[in-house]
Amino acid sequence: MAQRERGDARPLIQRIIVSVLFALVALLAVIGWVHTPTKPEVFQLTHVACQFLEPERGIDHGFERRSPADCRRVNARTSRERLRSSRVFKLEAGRYTIRVTNKDVAANLGFWLRNEGYDFANPFDVMHRTSIWTDGATEGDTVAVTRKLEPGTYVYSGPKNPTPKYRLVVEKAE
Repeated sequence: MAQRERGDARPLIQRIIVSVLFALVALLAVIGWVHTPTKPEVFQLTHVACQFLEPERGIDHGFERRSPADCRRVNARTSRERLRSSRVFKLEAGRYTIRVTNKDVAANLGFWLRNEGYDFANPFDVMHRTSIWTDGATEGDTVAVTRKLEPGTYVYSGPKNPTPKYRLVVEKAE
């Protein structure tokens, strides 16, 4: 067996590196145990025929919906004026649980939130921009999804119970 020369510092350097790595792992473990992620804020929406109530200031227009085509016709006629007077929600960037309740539509409804100008046919948008979809809200049910929202302007709508494209602005947290 070859003898180690006195001037060989490799074992000492290896011990130092191992000690530093052990200290970093221990520090990260303590930070993980001490740091408790904040609970997400809740953003609640109520779906009724052809609209969400909250952005329309709680006004249920009483639209009749037998099929999605009914909502497309109603929205073609009324969405411009309704959006002009609708509430644009402003939220601080952060984690949100978005809850969508199907109040009284006899159908399985969905919800779609995406960056303004999002194009699902554009691979860049699909990879780099926000698009949140939920599905499965039957009459009387609530579905929820939790996501982190970054600063920007978003639109949201109900694709299966067509609604106008309401706006949501997420601002940088202070």
